[in-house]
Amino acid sequence: MTNFFANVFLIVTLMYQVTAHAGDKIIDLNAKNNQALGASFTLVSPIKAKTKITAETILHSYLSGNDTPLVEDYLTFGLNSQAVWLVGEVNNSGRLSLEKRISIETSWLDDVAIYIFQHKKLIGQFQLGDSHPFSKKEIATRYLDVDYQFPAGHSHIVIRANTPDPLVLPIFIRAPQDQMHSMQNEGYRYGFIYGAIIALMLYNLFLALKLKQPENLYYSIYMFAFLLMNFAYTGHGFMHIWPESVVFQKWSNPIFMSFHVVTGLIFTHAFLLLSTHFKTLSRAITVAIGVVITTITLSIIFDSHAVAIFLAFLYMLLYTFAVMFIGILAVKRKLPAAPYFVSATIMGVGGASITCITVWGFIPYSAYAYMAIDFGMVLEAVLLSLALAYKFNLLLVDKLAAEELAKIDPLTELFNRRGFYESSEQVIEYSQLANKEIAVILFDLDDFKKVNDKFGHDVGDIVLQRVAATLKNSTKRQDVLARWGGEEFIILLGKTNLHQAVLIAERYRAAIEDINMVFDDQEIKLTASIGVSAGTYEKTKLTELSSLIKEADGYLYNAKHSGKNQIYSASVSSFDGKN
Repeated sequence: MTNFFANVFLIVTLMYQVTAHAGDKIIDLNAKNNQALGASFTLVSPIKAKTKITAETILHSYLSGNDTPLVEDYLTFGLNSQAVWLVGEVNNSGRLSLEKRISIETSWLDDVAIYIFQHKKLIGQFQLGDSHPFSKKEIATRYLDVDYQFPAGHSHIVIRANTPDPLVLPIFIRAPQDQMHSMQNEGYRYGFIYGAIIALMLYNLFLALKLKQPENLYYSIYMFAFLLMNFAYTGHGFMHIWPESVVFQKWSNPIFMSFHVVTGLIFTHAFLLLSTHFKTLSRAITVAIGVVITTITLSIIFDSHAVAIFLAFLYMLLYTFAVMFIGILAVKRKLPAAPYFVSATIMGVGGASITCITVWGFIPYSAYAYMAIDFGMVLEAVLLSLALAYKFNLLLVDKLAAEELAKIDPLTELFNRRGFYESSEQVIEYSQLANKEIAVILFDLDDFKKVNDKFGHDVGDIVLQRVAATLKNSTKRQDVLARWGGEEFIILLGKTNLHQAVLIAERYRAAIEDINMVFDDQEIKLTASIGVSAGTYEKTKLTELSSLIKEADGYLYNAKHSGKNQIYSASVSSFDGKN
């Protein structure tokens, strides 16, 4: 019994809600209304008859009660919908006619007809849609807009819409200035989005040209593809770029959506180095790109617009999931910049998915859901730019590290000849500014071949490392120490004259002589022959430094042939620490 009364109460409540809602469906033209009015219209199914379906027959069907009330303000009927007929009732309670703008804020609908009736008599008719050149539009906006002077009293608006694209019908009826104000605010939003995307696109294009980085080039093309896709489905392209090309407008959405997918896959492939890290995925992406291009091309050739639209949206959805999957694999493989890529992808994929399923009709339409792809792409673009910068920084660090390694002798960890010459430039410059001499000390270990022959090259390497460490501990930071080759070492001293250099060379000679090493219970004694040269140059060149080194090498030769363990220079014929 309790259930019976509960059911009765529920039925009465629903009847009251339906009755109240029916009264609310009449649109008051005298009230200010900036909201979509989908719930104020009803979906009318044509009466089955042999006569042709016209706006008059639809109105008759509506007045006969053959209709389906709508509950969503933003109407969407998904992809490949049949032609839909909508009827709405409006009321002008004033005595004079009232100008209002009927606006369907979707830019890609092929064929839309608007009929206005009063007392069952047709008093206004408009044919809209992008199957007509832009110049034929009633009002030059990217939406489907018409202005009409509504007479006093009740009128009916009948709308017929048909398109192979997603059938989205956000219907507004308001004052023309209110719609213009709304579009101005939209213009600010799109200005921000386009400005951000174009700035990042040009910035990365500049880096691609300047630094020869292919990832930055692919990223710029990817951003360009997004702009084209956005221009197509927002109507900016038809309004500003190809206003008279009805055929191109027809195919612009599937073409640019597919172009966006293809460029996104190419960028992903290059950025994550899939051909190196995921060869199977790399081949799969190559095949996928071929499939997208081939199927869309065939759809155009065979004029299958509905098929092209369906495939374009399908590829967009599959692309979003595929990129997410690839990004997660890259994070698991710990590839450089993969976390940045996944974060960026979540933003872009999330926005694109929301927009796709909105215009496809899977979730209720809203302005925020419709523009989700735009804001998602801005966030994705910023994060991808950070990812590219991070990846470039890693490459730069690796390059600098490789360049530094190219300057270092791997055995002694001192500079090699290349490192010596590059590091010498600054020392010479400082000495020139101070008008001071520079000095070169060239060492050669005496009888080092005997050490290799007696103890082996492994021990010889350890000896060289010990000598290098001894010299390094005795060298000032502003001087340049290097392994010159074999058992030869060289030191460049800044702001040092010949006499000072000879005294410093003696300290090095004594330090080498004091090295005490024992292998297999046998002591290794080390000595070095040294040549020293110094000079002042008004203009520094590597050839001049090489001349100074050549002079020191000549004195080293004299030291070798004068008994070894000697220091020779221009002012000292022999110096062994005992003179």
